[in-house]
Amino acid sequence: MQSTQNSEPTDPAHQSRDVIERLAIDQRAHLERSSKQRSSILKQSTRNSKHKTAYISIRQASCLLTQQKSHVFYNKYIKEDAFFNF
Repeated sequence: MQSTQNSEPTDPAHQSRDVIERLAIDQRAHLERSSKQRSSILKQSTRNSKHKTAYISIRQASCLLTQQKSHVFYNKYIKEDAFFNF
């Protein structure tokens, strides 16, 4: 028994290449967005620092971004609640 195939020949290598290219484009766009967020946090932390030559790591920048989101949530929703300590 022969299995029937579509009339159009498809190249699996070509299809996988297209998928990989789309994933690479999506990943690049995501990295650019997160890089812009980190750089703005770095600039802000340098401005707020007592020392002119402040440096923080990417992990610290990510933590700062998380803290900023927590403070926004705190200020909007649970400012009066004493059980939450952000």
